[in-house]
Amino acid sequence: MVENGMEESYLREICDSVSVGLGIINPENHSILYSNRFLDELMEKGLRIKLPNILEDAIKNGLKISTIKIGHETYGYAFEEYGKYLVFIIKNVSETLFLMGMKREKGSIDNLNQLFSMLRHEIGNPLNIIKLSLGVLKEQHRDFSPEKIEEYLDRILREAESIENVLATMNNFMAVGRLSLTKINLREFIPKTVLFSEELKMASNIRILLDEILDVFVKADPMALRQVIVNLVKNSVEAMEKMKGEKIIQVRVHSVQNFARISIYDSGPGIPPEVLKKIFVPFFTTKKTGTGMGLAISRRLITAMGGHLEIVNASGGTLAMVYLPLWKEDNNNEK
Repeated sequence: MVENGMEESYLREICDSVSVGLGIINPENHSILYSNRFLDELMEKGLRIKLPNILEDAIKNGLKISTIKIGHETYGYAFEEYGKYLVFIIKNVSETLFLMGMKREKGSIDNLNQLFSMLRHEIGNPLNIIKLSLGVLKEQHRDFSPEKIEEYLDRILREAESIENVLATMNNFMAVGRLSLTKINLREFIPKTVLFSEELKMASNIRILLDEILDVFVKADPMALRQVIVNLVKNSVEAMEKMKGEKIIQVRVHSVQNFARISIYDSGPGIPPEVLKKIFVPFFTTKKTGTGMGLAISRRLITAMGGHLEIVNASGGTLAMVYLPLWKEDNNNEK
């Protein structure tokens, strides 16, 4: 008996020494059968008031892992069933979240530096051509024929338009802060956007397979979503331009947990693996024309709407998948 008592005391001392809250709870009456020192301290700081609601969420909704605020700190908690009881674990994760935030910020800065480096390159090249052309005209315009002068002026105008296009594209890239999220029914939205896009009107020999879409409501910005869908269709059309034989674009909509998935498949040649890794990098392109910002902007817009954009090779072609959060009829989602 003495040995058992010593073991129990020793175990309690270990549990009290860790900076993690430990508790055993009876879910029927919310009584705490055991708590260590750290959990007792949190109960005094305000966890006692919040714990019944946490338990209700865990029991009714199966919410086993989440976070809560206690004072100015953020705590992560988890439940584990142990017979008819619940083992409750809670830990301060404020520092971890802070470090994760710092890492994200550093990543954002690194991405921004990369973006500005690419932007400098995209603007620098046409700017150098403009400067060289103006320099030549300044020094030699008296010796040039009117046709030669016009040739140089046309070159300057083309390069100026190139810079203008890059800046317009960058404006679209930074426009995510101006999104207006609203309720969109994909059953109505997708056919109008896909079937009436200018890219498909100008394309030839492309068969559209549009699955029957049920009422699926998502939370999205209609203009931004239209821009993304049209860009993906345009990419599919361009991928099949030089193909012979049957050309297919297939569009489907499914609900996946809390998201709607818009799938756009084309029967094109697919994307080489080394290119697939870079398709979302700003200004990266394998095309002779274009800025290489279409997919970068599309992913940025979808991410800003709380979704995700993924592109993979599938079944001898390319599959683009747009995930958007389903619309929930609650106060948080009202216009």
